[in-house]
Amino acid sequence: MSDSGLRSSGIDLVGDVPWGTHLCQFYETARDLTDLLVPYFKAGLESNEFCMWVTSDPLTAEAATAALTAEVPDLAERIAADQMVIIPHSEWYMLDGYFDMDRVFAGWIGKLEDALAAGFEGLRATGNTAWLEDRDWDDFTQYEETLNNIIGGYRMMAICTYSLGLCGAREIIDVVVNHQFALIKREGKWEIIEGSERRKAREDLAMYKQLADSTSEAIAVTDSEMRLTYVNEAYSRLLGADRDSLLGRRPRDFAMTDQAVEQAVPEIDGAFASGGSWTGEIEVMRSDGACVPVLASIATLYDTSSARAGTVGVFRDIAERKAAEEEQARLVHELDAYARGVSHDLRGPLASALLANTCLADSCGEMELAELREEVLECTGHVRTNLERAFTLARDLLALAQSGQRPDSIEDVDVAALVDEIVAERSIEIAEAGVEVEVAEDLGAVRANRTQIYQLFSNVIRNAIMHNDCDNPVVRVERIASAAGSHAFRVSDNGSGIPEESLEKIFRPFYRSGESSDTGLGLSIARKVAETYGGDIRAYNENGACFEFTLKGMEPEPSEP
Repeated sequence: MSDSGLRSSGIDLVGDVPWGTHLCQFYETARDLTDLLVPYFKAGLESNEFCMWVTSDPLTAEAATAALTAEVPDLAERIAADQMVIIPHSEWYMLDGYFDMDRVFAGWIGKLEDALAAGFEGLRATGNTAWLEDRDWDDFTQYEETLNNIIGGYRMMAICTYSLGLCGAREIIDVVVNHQFALIKREGKWEIIEGSERRKAREDLAMYKQLADSTSEAIAVTDSEMRLTYVNEAYSRLLGADRDSLLGRRPRDFAMTDQAVEQAVPEIDGAFASGGSWTGEIEVMRSDGACVPVLASIATLYDTSSARAGTVGVFRDIAERKAAEEEQARLVHELDAYARGVSHDLRGPLASALLANTCLADSCGEMELAELREEVLECTGHVRTNLERAFTLARDLLALAQSGQRPDSIEDVDVAALVDEIVAERSIEIAEAGVEVEVAEDLGAVRANRTQIYQLFSNVIRNAIMHNDCDNPVVRVERIASAAGSHAFRVSDNGSGIPEESLEKIFRPFYRSGESSDTGLGLSIARKVAETYGGDIRAYNENGACFEFTLKGMEPEPSEP
């Protein structure tokens, strides 16, 4: 039998059924009984179920044993192992010569408990009612109604057999009402007659399943032992597994991380034991081994007798939400760092400019004209230098903010031409540093915003020029191999390299190495641009400092009609 949570009935017309199935058969001959009950019990024995056949005329216990042995050759061994019991009705329904509903109920529950304790999956039974007399009919009808109401809460299934020759119209109606469906032979073929409650339940179930499968929320139903009996398509997608491979299994055994089992399972079991519900965040494990954070809401389900029958759980994938929360926390931390850096870096030049202005004002009243001219020039030089520093910082902050934004303008950027432009603009700085800049001929083209790509290359190249401490400094710009759909570049120098402790820090905003006087935002801008284009940037040492970065081409977002 598959792990689907259903049991094979052995009857082709009926197919697979869940525990709690309660049906009836109207028969005319002993052959009618064996036609359905022999395959019914054969399937139960093969599925490791405890089976019990209570017989009555026209099929005796001996005849039933012979018919079943023909299909189950090892029946005698199974009987000896207490897996199969075949007894006449007098030894079950009519002990002491009368029918006692409470005694029979207690007998079935006792047989089920013994079967489960012995390692069997559950109880499969049938009972023939040909022994019923008119005086017993009402009591037995009440017994059948009660059994039909409570059997859904147990690992049991039952077929009650009724002789058509002994049933009038009233009896047939009573029987059909008290069973989920009835089997009857018409023109030599067995047919199913559904009771009105079962038909409505089936229609309602089909509607609920359609609703469940149309929602994006993952939904799972378990029995009282926490085994899955139903999952919708979203739950199957969440775990990356086929529905049939999930049914019949306990999620805690395969779909929950050790931490979730340790922390959440006791709370979930406690909620079920008290008939309540539980809500919390847990991690579920997909079939591919990936862990997914979910928000789980699990509530207790009850059967018609108000007994706890299982649970229904709704699970929402919150991976994107968690990632957004983490990104938000990172941005808040980054913003705090920016604020602290801006405050620190702006206070310095502005305080110097203010001090220079104060000195200038004081000098105006104390000095002769010639002395005043020299003092004015010195003070205004200080003011200009520090205001330029403040301006540069504000410009770089704006560039950093814009570098992480999706651009409006996209074009094919010729990278070699752009690098040549950067080198030409920095020609004085390059000449003063005595740096030789080598640019590879073929750098390709990137579908991007030209200003952002300019910021990336300009800041990385400027960093290489500023920090190359070789006697004969060389900076190289080249294209390197990359994965399909990506562009990869390297900017390297032949200096002493980057201190190991700085390799991971240099992309942080306001980080400066050595005695650098820049704003410490250039490499942060470069990283932001790379990330905006689906890539990254890394620094390492290999005969000097090396920066490698990747980019993916970007298409503009379609304009709204």
